[in-house]
Amino acid sequence: MLKTKNLQKIFSKEKSIKFSDINLGKNQILFIKWPSWVWKTTLMKILAKLDLKYNWDYKTNFEKSEIWYFFHDYRLISSLSIKENIFFGNIYKNIWNIEMEKEIEQIAKKLDISDKLELPVKKLSSGQYQRICLIRSFIWDKKLFLLDEPTSHLDKESSEKVWEIIFEYYQKWAIFILSSHDDFLFSFLSKKLEKENILTYEF
Repeated sequence: MLKTKNLQKIFSKEKSIKFSDINLGKNQILFIKWPSWVWKTTLMKILAKLDLKYNWDYKTNFEKSEIWYFFHDYRLISSLSIKENIFFGNIYKNIWNIEMEKEIEQIAKKLDISDKLELPVKKLSSGQYQRICLIRSFIWDKKLFLLDEPTSHLDKESSEKVWEIIFEYYQKWAIFILSSHDDFLFSFLSKKLEKENILTYEF
């Protein structure tokens, strides 16, 4: 469950932004399509509990540890390989296992990056960075996924593969919130999902 009512972000006495109400239940996808200049990333960070400075109501039964936010700046460590970046955090929490490694290899193969897993991330393109972060997103056992422009640096063919993977994982977890300028995404999801399971957000 995720609900907001009269949610407002106040920057100063002269500047604030008010968001439309949201009401999401299990196995629903919220699709946010705004121009890049609108405050969609601000909203996403509030919903991810990364920005706690807001007014009025935001309610969810998800703990912060159950939420995954896809960062625009990737948050990768340049001195590590792709695989090490994907595993980073999992190893230290002692939740790495063979099944997880197999899953990483399967997703990497679908995204045409399986032959680069041992390379240092500093040698990659922006599109390859984005695919690494998507792989890292899907190996965490989360209940709420917020993906902010997850295919902004990918071509149409790669984007289609990402949407297929998102749909596959959506069926396993509770709620996805997606922001994108990609018209293909909404068309793709509309064909895959029942009407009541895909909602659009209007600013």
